[in-house]
Amino acid sequence: MIQRIQTLYLLLVVVLTGLALWLPLVDFTVGADTCTLTAFGLKDAAGITLLPTVYLGVVLVAACLVPLVTIFLFKRRLVQIRLCAVELVLLIGAGAMMGIYFYLCNRYFADSEFYSHTLKISLVFPLVCLVFDLLALRAIFRDESWCGRSTGFADRTYFSEKGVRSKLHAFCVYFAGKEYGLVGFLIRNKNPVCRYI
Repeated sequence: MIQRIQTLYLLLVVVLTGLALWLPLVDFTVGADTCTLTAFGLKDAAGITLLPTVYLGVVLVAACLVPLVTIFLFKRRLVQIRLCAVELVLLIGAGAMMGIYFYLCNRYFADSEFYSHTLKISLVFPLVCLVFDLLALRAIFRDESWCGRSTGFADRTYFSEKGVRSKLHAFCVYFAGKEYGLVGFLIRNKNPVCRYI
């Protein structure tokens, strides 16, 4: 359901990755000039891009959209689990790319005499999002296992229902499925083989 706790976790991931897209990640001071590293490039005070970081921006946009889509797939928990795993990979990639671009920017300004940098809080947002995504994954998995147990209990009540021809028949229906599987197909179509089941 949309009001589950995993929805809150995924919304926090969307908000934090969206903030990481627009907030500066690092400020570099070179003499009297200030350059800012954002998700889409290293820009000077005039707004001229010195070093493009488009790949980081693309990964962060994908990391922002995947949990937003995941929220609305609440009826398909297995798909939600897979999308949360994809989100984990995207967040790890975003963190790694932030580190790589920070290193490249340090090398870009290495020749300058008066050089310093200031790390911003948005640099740790992928790490925080990683924790929230793991919490959402755990909550979705817990919901799926809870629903799986209740479905299994409902299937076990089939053993005591009338109309079950034998214990072997109930066993085959339970393990092969009432609607799927070869035994279920044979039972539904009243195949002569099933006389002996």
